[in-house]
Amino acid sequence: MTLPTAPAAPPPPPLPAPLAEPTPVWREYASAIGIVAASTALCFALRPRLKTVDVAMVLLLGVVAVAARYRRGPALLASALSIAVFDFVFVPPYYTFNVHDTAYFLTFGVMLAVALVMSGLTARIREQREEARERERRTAALYAMERELSTAAEREALVAIAERHLGHAAGGEATLLLDEAGGPPPWPAGGVFESAAVRVAATWARERGIPAGGSTSSGAEAEAMAVPLRAGAQPLGPLDPERRLSEAERETVFALADLAAAALERRLQDERNEQARGAIEAERLRTALLSSLSHDLRTPLGTIEGAASSLLEAPGALAADAREELLQSILEESRRMTRLITNLL
Repeated sequence: MTLPTAPAAPPPPPLPAPLAEPTPVWREYASAIGIVAASTALCFALRPRLKTVDVAMVLLLGVVAVAARYRRGPALLASALSIAVFDFVFVPPYYTFNVHDTAYFLTFGVMLAVALVMSGLTARIREQREEARERERRTAALYAMERELSTAAEREALVAIAERHLGHAAGGEATLLLDEAGGPPPWPAGGVFESAAVRVAATWARERGIPAGGSTSSGAEAEAMAVPLRAGAQPLGPLDPERRLSEAERETVFALADLAAAALERRLQDERNEQARGAIEAERLRTALLSSLSHDLRTPLGTIEGAASSLLEAPGALAADAREELLQSILEESRRMTRLITNLL
């Protein structure tokens, strides 16, 4: 379906940059091992000057550094390695895992507990940061789309704007399928619509009012996602992302779809209001025309009726000039009606 380009609008504000891709897991584990090795080397170099408790603090600092930066797995690995190194190298008897002083078990437990607590706090902070960034991106996307929609006057322009913003949010292309005369929309030629799975997903979304297709739980085998416009009866889709959308991205797409649906519904309501105003104006003009026509026809008809009645009621009592005058009036009024009807036609 070919759509006209939306009218020029002020450039939307730039969206916040997405968060950097997370560090590969293997690199986090390698970094944890490196930090523990660096802490061990530092303690070994300063061994003559450090007490056992100082060594434990240095190793614990390395565990805290790993837990504050990486996931729980690397943090637990760093804690286990630090405990093993501390026991094997710095706790007598040296270079054995035997522990003569049971008080060191408390130190081991503290190091493990710190790793668990710090990694949990770090994960929570990271999730909160990602959620805040996604909310910021969603708000910026909604604002940019709303600002463009407010400048569009025609339905085709609204559709083009909605398709552009939805496609950008989904990382692909979006197509709005609008119902025609209460029936299902026609399928555009080519593209993902050639796939039977995509058509099934779009039909499912239209009939049931729930998303279907890729990145959803319904019809996940389809290579595109169909999202219904919840404010109206028209379905949206398919969206053709190059990758599976995350939960935050799906929420952004759904929010944009709701905004597009509201804008299209307002435009459809405006069109209905315009049609109603046109019908009212046409009826008013029709009434005025009929009223004027009735007045213009009533006058000559009354004259013709009166003259004909006089001629029929007393034909012998009228003088010749009076009969001629009445006949002349009938002729003139008839010609007047003929001209009036000719002008109307």
